Amino acid sequence: PLIKSPSYAAFAEATLEVVPSLFVTGGIRYTDEKRSFDQVVNGVALFPQTAKKSFSRVTYKGTVRFEISPDTNVYATYSTGFKSGVFNMTGTAATAVNPETLRALEGGIKSDITPWLRANLALYHYDYKDLQVTARDPIGPGYVLQNAADATLYGGELETTIAPSENFRVSSAIAYSHAQYDNFPQAQVFIPRPTGGNVVSQADVSGNRLPRAPRWTFNIAPSLDVPLESGTLNINGSLFRSSTVYFDFLNTTKQDPYTSINGEISWRTADEKFRFSIWATNIANEKIIQEVRPGALGTDLRYELPRRIGAGIELSF
Repeated sequence: PLIKSPSYAAFAEATLEVVPSLFVTGGIRYTDEKRSFDQVVNGVALFPQTAKKSFSRVTYKGTVRFEISPDTNVYATYSTGFKSGVFNMTGTAATAVNPETLRALEGGIKSDITPWLRANLALYHYDYKDLQVTARDPIGPGYVLQNAADATLYGGELETTIAPSENFRVSSAIAYSHAQYDNFPQAQVFIPRPTGGNVVSQADVSGNRLPRAPRWTFNIAPSLDVPLESGTLNINGSLFRSSTVYFDFLNTTKQDPYTSINGEISWRTADEKFRFSIWATNIANEKIIQEVRPGALGTDLRYELPRRIGAGIELSF
């Protein structure tokens, strides 16, 4: 395939301090993109002439931020987004999908509550129109690109950092996400056959969760530095927990809730030239699905790497 996508944009942004500690920011952007697409298979052009399509849109945003104190501020932002229509480079159609648009409302608070505790809370509500999605081509190795009509995502995330001493720090985050298709009446789906393979069909998946959008996630990452005369010893780790993850429009292929644990012990010389480390990933050796690809002939999947243990040496010049 040969795809050309020249893009031009102009934007402006300004911030005004309305009264002391109250700031208002406004921005506007104009985007113009022209896409052209040629598809050649075995030296034969599939289109009598180059497929062309132009897309343009004005997007904008507005933010209000109030500084409660030098260490705490609250904010709210409303913005619009635009992703131009595209041609399917793995397909044989000369038709581009519609642009994807977004209306987003975000707000939150950022605060250094104490010298050793920082907390950030963010809430959001995203409204997508003509969401662009892909599915396996039922008759070939490529993918089908289509618009999924409407989708709504809303939720929030709380991040904290605790640093009771200069050498010890714990970062953590918990997030909730409600992500579903509001209107997707003609999704391409794959329904398993009892005798093997899948039936390719269309289905109304309105109300289903978006792929790769777990409802809950949590992570925590402690880190300890131990100063020594010969250098610095560091011990750190991370734990990530996720609720169920779906991989298809029908919400039939999924990864059950899982936990991933990593850790590392390292030593850096006093002159900071050398760093020696011993590390381990996926310590619990969880079977974590990374990708699922349903197709007409069957469904294949790929796992994250199993438990790995290794060592490293770094030299800084």
